[in-house]
Amino acid sequence: MLFCCRTKYCTKSLPSAVEAIKLKANTAFEQEKYNQAIKLYNQALSMCADQPILYGNRAAAYLKRNWSVVSDVCIVEVWG
Repeated sequence: MLFCCRTKYCTKSLPSAVEAIKLKANTAFEQEKYNQAIKLYNQALSMCADQPILYGNRAAAYLKRNWSVVSDVCIVEVWG
């Protein structure tokens, strides 16, 4: 299950181009194509780095891949 941006910290919507990439990444995630999903979330983050939903979804894809570096990567990028 992917996260949904409905917290007080995420008040603005994604630009349409970023939303389209996020949807492609979500589809890749659902199809268990985690490498592709991670690449797409990274692409979306390069365009819109202030959206927690993108970090959360990318972290979920990393976890599905069982990459132990996920916690270090996410903590540095989000809380840096």
